[in-house]
Amino acid sequence: VTSRFEGMSNVVLEAVSCGTPVILNESVNPEVIQSRVNGLIVFENDAANYFLALEDFITDLNLRSAITNNINISGLDKFSQANIYQRWVNLID
Repeated sequence: VTSRFEGMSNVVLEAVSCGTPVILNESVNPEVIQSRVNGLIVFENDAANYFLALEDFITDLNLRSAITNNINISGLDKFSQANIYQRWVNLID
């Protein structure tokens, strides 16, 4: 995700929930992605850094495996349908 501002990006949540690693800039979903743990975070407006992150992900099998494995345990349950539903119910009540 290379947007300057994305707020809560559905594409990041959807990708991660499917086990797909993401590379995004520092202004997108900081509460979901931890750099080099369950994704890669690059500086905003830094194409060279983005390219290097992509190259690292492609060429470093250990990094790619670690990130892919960590996606499955990255705590996305707080964004589950049941959890979001309960938060709305609590807000309305």
